[in-house]
Amino acid sequence: MDAEELSGVMVEVVGDRTAKGAVLDKNEDVYFNGALASMAPDIRLRLDTYGEFTLKDVMCVVNTKYARDWVGSDVLIKIIRDLTGRDYTEFFDDYVRDTKYPDEIFDAAGPELFE
Repeated sequence: MDAEELSGVMVEVVGDRTAKGAVLDKNEDVYFNGALASMAPDIRLRLDTYGEFTLKDVMCVVNTKYARDWVGSDVLIKIIRDLTGRDYTEFFDDYVRDTKYPDEIFDAAGPELFE
């Protein structure tokens, strides 16, 4: 299932957004977009490092070094560069800071992740 198909489970709310079971559309749903914003770098890290590093490794560094500080994407990019030797600036620009859906990342990861 690609990101667009995954977003198909979202329904656009017409009328009262406080109604029980109401879900915002994919462009307004912070939970859906947050899940994509964390899933995409995790999959990309796993693919780029053949499973050696994941987003969990990045977050462990954040907790160890920056536990009391606010951490922006620039710090995450630096941590990823330190761990992998790769620059993820363009990746974060496309898939975390922007609203581009990472279909090619989900496709590369394989459908078994979404079945």
